[in-house]
Amino acid sequence: MGSWASTFLLDEELKEIKKVTGFSNSQITCLYSQFTNLDTGENETLSREDFQKIAELAINSLGDWIINAFFSEGEDQISFRGFLRTLAHFQSTDDNKR
Repeated sequence: MGSWASTFLLDEELKEIKKVTGFSNSQITCLYSQFTNLDTGENETLSREDFQKIAELAINSLGDWIINAFFSEGEDQISFRGFLRTLAHFQSTDDNKR
């Protein structure tokens, strides 16, 4: 496991995330890097405003819908684990590849 995980995820947490999301270690590492780059408040969460700063979402007609997919009703922050759980819904499955 890399140094990022030693400060953020324990081995058991990483295994659980892999099981729930289907992401590999390398995918989780890459997504963690993207998450921390988006975390402008440096508080280990992302806000709606963090997502709205992504140029591709700002110009996308579905941008608000995509952003809203990350947040539960009344919530305005998402953790890294929540970020991964939401992204896992957009991941291709073997059935979709056929």
